[in-house]
Amino acid sequence: PTIPGVDLEVGDFQNRHSGRGSGGFTTLAVTGDDPEYIQEIAGKIELALVDLPNVIEVYGPTLRGREELLVRVDAERAHAMGLSPQRIADAVDFTFRGQQMRRFPTANGELESRMGLHETAKPGMTALRNLPLPTEDGTTVALQSVATIERSRTPGHIGRTARRTTQRVTVQFDDEETTSQEVREDIDRALAGLRLPEGYQWGWGLNQRQEDDALQVMLFGVLISMAVVVLLMMALFESFTQPLAILITLPLALVGAFWGLWIFGYVFEILAFIGIIILIGVVVNNGIVMIDHVNQLRRKGMPREEALMQGCGDRLRPILMTVITTIVGLIPLATSAFTVAGVYIQSLAVAMICGLASSTIFTLVGLPAWYTTVEDLGSMVAGAMPRLRAEEPATNE
Repeated sequence: PTIPGVDLEVGDFQNRHSGRGSGGFTTLAVTGDDPEYIQEIAGKIELALVDLPNVIEVYGPTLRGREELLVRVDAERAHAMGLSPQRIADAVDFTFRGQQMRRFPTANGELESRMGLHETAKPGMTALRNLPLPTEDGTTVALQSVATIERSRTPGHIGRTARRTTQRVTVQFDDEETTSQEVREDIDRALAGLRLPEGYQWGWGLNQRQEDDALQVMLFGVLISMAVVVLLMMALFESFTQPLAILITLPLALVGAFWGLWIFGYVFEILAFIGIIILIGVVVNNGIVMIDHVNQLRRKGMPREEALMQGCGDRLRPILMTVITTIVGLIPLATSAFTVAGVYIQSLAVAMICGLASSTIFTLVGLPAWYTTVEDLGSMVAGAMPRLRAEEPATNE
């Protein structure tokens, strides 16, 4: 439907970041033993964070859960009047829900029956306060004389983390003005004076720890992939220096990916990390194509500088064709709200597009310079090694 001032979208968002302007999310968790006390602490945290700069909304106990009427029984007063909490609960339950009766067999099967108030006679707050409760001596007392009634929100479920009761508070912030790290620093400062009893604490929750661990694993995966690529290139080129020349261009390609994520407002998350791992393979492939052709020209007797000039010119068109087709193929993923298992993949596409664009420039311009530099340094080190071995016996004498 068209509603003035309201934009409706259908999708599986799950608080995932989908780009600049959509709002970022960070979640903290309060853990302890008593669910009601944890909810009270979470409510205080919600009030303390709602006025932070660049915070759009704080989703805590006042917004989550179901709004209900809570009947808090005064145990001493109820006992003095001969009422037990169970009898009070049964009376309230019968008034609002009725009572299930036995089933009656009919020609068409069993018929369920329930005894209770008619749907049009649902009691309100006043009727609940004046609800008569039968006592043991045959008299009745009003519910409000032995209990207090208040409106409150109760959690839809009781969350547990590592066998401890957990209440989560989610903060949505304006990601055009700040980052999740800056928001966490603001939250740390806002909650610095919060004193919790022993056994109760707040932190960034299991999900955040899992994301941090996943990023560490992905970083290790990037290092492993780079090491494997270097070993393969050493076997291909039968050289130690030429793979290093290609490897040096990788950080320059990563710069383009990081700047692209920042410019377009994406968080450096797991999917962006996956895009960078894929980017490494594509960038290295372009470098291998160029260096292999240069080596073929040099084997034919062509001087190094001339071979680099001709080799870059010969491989310019194939590299550009590969990069352009890849970037064009990734544009639909970068511009659409497509998700896989509820996770947006735009950051993966943006990281690859920007990384490929910057890597192409550095491969065509920077790789020849690094090629000559690394080779000259390797020759200098190799030339110095025999002299060092020859000077060793003299030094020992």
